[in-house]
Amino acid sequence: YNEEQYCEITFSVDAATIDIYGESVLDGIGRKGNGATSKVSMNGIVYFTFTYTNNGEGTSQSCQLNGTTITANTNYTITKNSKIVISSTPASSCVIEGTLVTLADGTTTAVENIQAGDLIKVFNHETGCWDVSYVMFNDAEELANYKVINLYFSDGTYIGIVSEHGFFDMDLLQYVYIDEDNYQDYIGHRFYSVNGIVVLESANITIEYTRVYSPVTAVHLNLITNGLLSMPGGVPGLFNIFDYDEDLKYDELKMNQDIDTYGLLDYSYFEDLIPYDVYIAFNGKYLGVAMAKGILTEENILYYIERYSQYW
Repeated sequence: YNEEQYCEITFSVDAATIDIYGESVLDGIGRKGNGATSKVSMNGIVYFTFTYTNNGEGTSQSCQLNGTTITANTNYTITKNSKIVISSTPASSCVIEGTLVTLADGTTTAVENIQAGDLIKVFNHETGCWDVSYVMFNDAEELANYKVINLYFSDGTYIGIVSEHGFFDMDLLQYVYIDEDNYQDYIGHRFYSVNGIVVLESANITIEYTRVYSPVTAVHLNLITNGLLSMPGGVPGLFNIFDYDEDLKYDELKMNQDIDTYGLLDYSYFEDLIPYDVYIAFNGKYLGVAMAKGILTEENILYYIERYSQYW
């Protein structure tokens, strides 16, 4: 910082891109990464554009200048060294404590008891059968007040979710994320359960003081929560890559056509980023198909690696 000549802008960038330009930028013009800086001349004008790389439902997007939210086409004045923070974080959270997860032997335990390495029951969409997989991690949120979306089904099943949680919708033949913006849209839809097909009959939102958990299983990602075939929040683009048939098995003809058209990604694409077992666990070979179909981007993949790398 030089009171007569320039001030410095520092950038904190997470799952987004930001470009800075203008004649007043003394150095550091162009696209900025996390921790980068630019010097801007005093009494000058600087311009910048930003793009969020996560745009799915429930995504939290924010761009702030010195703690103040920035809006497009607006002028701001800075008189000192400043910081721009930009991020786009997919909603995650998942199910509230006390939710029952079905284990490999068919018994259940509360989600807060689930640990990495535990074997639980999952659905294998390649075989169309129930299967067993291990839990890669159980992402947990601290005890706090949360907006809980309370879902009530036709067989008497209740489940409380926060932010978003996926369920297999038999009307749409795909997993859908239910969140506080769309939960009413799914009332009347049929969902897959270990007890057969059930209908979402009603839903409401309450404020609850609780903890929130999101277990993720290897290869299949899914799990059973309170008897419902479920998909954890926070992993959009990693599932629904292929079409399903009425038996929840991948449509083999369409799946093979997709693979023939778009190809598979081998480990060499990821070897500088993740261990081989993580590549297998997250179905890395199919992510090229997901990107080609537009449901996943390279930026999404890099974000997931950064977010979840603490678990491997």
